[in-house]
Amino acid sequence: EALARVRSQLKVHPDDALLNYFLAQSLMNESPDVQSEAYQEAMRAALKAAQAKPDYAPVHDLLASMYMHANRYQDAISECNTALRYDPSDEGATYHLLIALKHTGQTGELAALSKRLAVLHRESLQHENERKSFRLIEPNEASNSSGRSPEPASP
Repeated sequence: EALARVRSQLKVHPDDALLNYFLAQSLMNESPDVQSEAYQEAMRAALKAAQAKPDYAPVHDLLASMYMHANRYQDAISECNTALRYDPSDEGATYHLLIALKHTGQTGELAALSKRLAVLHRESLQHENERKSFRLIEPNEASNSSGRSPEPASP
């Protein structure tokens, strides 16, 4: 199991930011109760990852999600802002910030954040469609009987 492998690697590299992040993410994928040992372990691992690699935006987004899970919306807002400082195009952090602000009654930024989230989502879909529209052309496909180049793959 992936969780067992991560824990095994953490015994050798206890301060590794990515291993701690993967541990926290794996534990949170199970949606543990906030009072559970799994949640506490995930929080310790995520905080350790953030301390070891403070510029790694995904760990701040994970912490924001975890704080929201615990109804700690101000902490979530802080983590979202940190994630967005390192990666302004972080769609997850933008979404979490929108939700956390709404829960705290801070509605002043909601309209602008909603528009920003829509733009980020469109850009994400466009990027994904562009990625899917290209394919590797094998050497034997490069020239065909008509002598023209093959048509690009359609999405």
